Amino acid sequence: MAVTRYSDPPHEPAGEGGIHTAVHEDTLDPGLLDLADVIFRHGADMDHRLGSPSQWTAEVLARHPQCALAVYVTGPGSCTMRTRAGRLLVLDADPGTTADPTLYASALLALLTEGSTHGEPDVLDALTVRTGTSTHAVSLTVLR
Repeated sequence: MAVTRYSDPPHEPAGEGGIHTAVHEDTLDPGLLDLADVIFRHGADMDHRLGSPSQWTAEVLARHPQCALAVYVTGPGSCTMRTRAGRLLVLDADPGTTADPTLYASALLALLTEGSTHGEPDVLDALTVRTGTSTHAVSLTVLR
């Protein structure tokens, strides 16, 4: 499976496959949040203004019923995310990774929406994400 990222394309990219829209929580165009399949933010594991990643992801999904995945990026290679079904997961890439953790989240969402049993969070414990010529091993932990 391939995931291609576009930054604000003027129209839907050509080609086959599913698409989804990922939007930062603090976007300059808040109307995009109503269209987002993925809403993400970057922050410390425990930001006293926002609560834990678990709390933040639950609140985002409650506020945005169309959103399929809320992603809280906690470090250069890790994020906590919650699916619309309520699954709370942590993705951790190998140390020294250079890819954005939201890319890993997009890859997981593509697997989950593909309908494959291999994409079920309870079955899947790792992803291999390729960016250009680089390969990133990403572990997946289901918290709930």
